[in-house]
Amino acid sequence: MTSDQIDYAARMHKSLLGVVRELLADVAADGLPGDHHFYLSFDTKFPGVVIPGHLRERHPKNMTIVLQHQFWDLIVTDEQFSVQLSFNGKQESLTIPFNALTSFVDPSVQFGLPLQDTAPDADLVDMSAHQPEADQPVEDETPPQADTPEDTGDDSSEDSDGDNVITLDRFRKS
Repeated sequence: MTSDQIDYAARMHKSLLGVVRELLADVAADGLPGDHHFYLSFDTKFPGVVIPGHLRERHPKNMTIVLQHQFWDLIVTDEQFSVQLSFNGKQESLTIPFNALTSFVDPSVQFGLPLQDTAPDADLVDMSAHQPEADQPVEDETPPQADTPEDTGDDSSEDSDGDNVITLDRFRKS
């Protein structure tokens, strides 16, 4: 250490990214267990992010992808992961450096990690306010068509922009 202060925020951020890296490596090797699925939000402008141009145009700042039923060729390295997802019925490759991630959520177990602006006093995302009713299955918490970025092919509505990217506002603390 060359500084007279320990950078706890940087260490926390590195550790949280390590959790996500390890989870994705496990999924790449063994698939997703049970009802688990991941919402991964990332900064589309971050150096090293590789996404198709039409997605970058639609999401110039950040984007959320869902790994659940339809994803292929998940490859995890120390610095990044790549995956193929379906957008508008076409498989597209995405490469995302871990440092570009801004949040990770597994709504099946109400677990989330804030990855943007990690500070020493940052808590895990509080999901307690978003737990389903006792008689509701967990998957009812997932917005319609949020299973994959697969599109229904209907581009007639501005709300249905074809790639089913969702926001994680409902998982964030107010």
